[in-house]
Amino acid sequence: AAATTDPDKVPKTFPQWTQQVQKFNARTLGSKTRTFPEIQLLGADSVLAKLWHMHHTTKLYRPISLGEILEKRTFTAAREINPLAARDKPAAKLQLKDNALVQEDTDSTWEPRSLLTIIDGAIAVKWALILVEYGEEEDIEAFIDWFVTKARGKPQRIEQLKTLWDTASWTIAMKMRAGATWGSASREVMLDNETVQEVMAERPSKQPRFIGSGNDNPKGGGKVTYVYKGDKGNTKGKQ
Repeated sequence: AAATTDPDKVPKTFPQWTQQVQKFNARTLGSKTRTFPEIQLLGADSVLAKLWHMHHTTKLYRPISLGEILEKRTFTAAREINPLAARDKPAAKLQLKDNALVQEDTDSTWEPRSLLTIIDGAIAVKWALILVEYGEEEDIEAFIDWFVTKARGKPQRIEQLKTLWDTASWTIAMKMRAGATWGSASREVMLDNETVQEVMAERPSKQPRFIGSGNDNPKGGGKVTYVYKGDKGNTKGKQ
């Protein structure tokens, strides 16, 4: 019998790489050709596969953290071998589930601890979103530019910037689950100056808030806190 593919299982490889790079390069700027910066994402196939799966299969959107691509890609923004990708990973553990031994998920996401790596992380996510066609390229560029501008304006508020990223990313993800496009969801986030100011002014928090109206909140009642993957105290390494 032919093997079937489980639509709920997130793939670890990204066979669409060549197809998507060629598609990007085929879009010219006026009469000028362009080249996708593959070095930004080389080695982060599992992240790209997850994004592709969410956007083109399940529509169960979740945010990509600032450190997720940075810890997996082969090269740093300085085009040097990435020490995070080369570090030893914790040994996998087995657990009993449904009377069968399965591998426990021990994956943990490294978190950026400086302004430079926060900006590098945002730029890496930008190229990933563009490659998998999460939205219109101009809308993705606009959101990342907005966040980077916020980061450069508050270089000492590292923890607040990470909370802002997670808050904004969760908000966009939940709106896209409800059928919104990346463009409309990200524009609403960027226009909510009150919430952005509150996040940047408050004490550092590991819990992003939800930006939007009560109708956007699946449970009603306006803003709500979502737990995200980075909320595990994972601060291994420092850059």
